[in-house]
Amino acid sequence: MWWGGIVFLALFWDGMIAGHAAVQQPEADIDLRTYQSLYLAADADESERRMGRILQKEFESLYGIRLRLRTLPSQPLDGVIILGRSASIASGLITVSEFDAAKWDGFIIKATPRHIVIAGYGAQGTIYGVYAFLKKIGLRFYP
Repeated sequence: MWWGGIVFLALFWDGMIAGHAAVQQPEADIDLRTYQSLYLAADADESERRMGRILQKEFESLYGIRLRLRTLPSQPLDGVIILGRSASIASGLITVSEFDAAKWDGFIIKATPRHIVIAGYGAQGTIYGVYAFLKKIGLRFYP
């Protein structure tokens, strides 16, 4: 159900997950239905673009909202998902030192009331991060 994702994202509000680290408790819920766009860096690699298409498809199946895939502007708008290492660093929402803590195949999922960022240290970490995010918002990968 769509509301399961909203409740889940309450766990991320103004918090962060790096791999399987603990999550800070939220102060308020984040309504996923307000998210309209998915931003990638202009230099996003093929795995990030593929994960963007998967996230777009599965988000639509869960919420009925088709995220618009866009190239990251100089300043991201509110209510967007930012995907990939380059885009997250360019947005200023994740630092290089946070990626260093995540290690080679680790990932970071960070949410604020205005943005959700999903990025891995490397390509494999971004893939893991997208699937972890989808699982947490209610998608199941079995019949």
